[in-house]
Amino acid sequence: MVDRLIYRPDLLSAQENAARKHALSTVRGFGRGVYIFRGLANDLTWRRVRFTPEEVGQMLYANNVEPWLRLAPSLRVVEGAQRVREMQPPDDYAHIIQMADDIQRANAPVAFPEIICLHRPDNEVSVMEGHSRATVVVMEAGHYPDGIEAYLGTGPSVATWFYL
Repeated sequence: MVDRLIYRPDLLSAQENAARKHALSTVRGFGRGVYIFRGLANDLTWRRVRFTPEEVGQMLYANNVEPWLRLAPSLRVVEGAQRVREMQPPDDYAHIIQMADDIQRANAPVAFPEIICLHRPDNEVSVMEGHSRATVVVMEAGHYPDGIEAYLGTGPSVATWFYL
């Protein structure tokens, strides 16, 4: 059932949509203003957009998350992509390096799930979910000449997001 709900969804099915919403609420806090949705109300509008690797590089990592602050003190994804291979201890970032190395070995892009972003009141874009994938897209920009698709949320409560 999970495979169908996620990978082969019937977006017109009210029952399936309710099941997906319940799962997202339970695991990620959607609709409850907790976990990664901390500080967000149910006032967001979501749209699917395309970003170039350069635009992904200008995005900001979520604030208040120690590994991202340590990787990129500016919070810019491009800074994290430039520094990740030199970070010590490397344990927090080994999965990022492994994903980038896999792309290099295959000499082909990996189709990642979309990153989820928020359009901030200052017109910047913050990564909400998918920080590692965003970093890898910047590291391996040449493999993503057409960019990547992402979900971008906008709305008044973005200004109160805990990770802004």
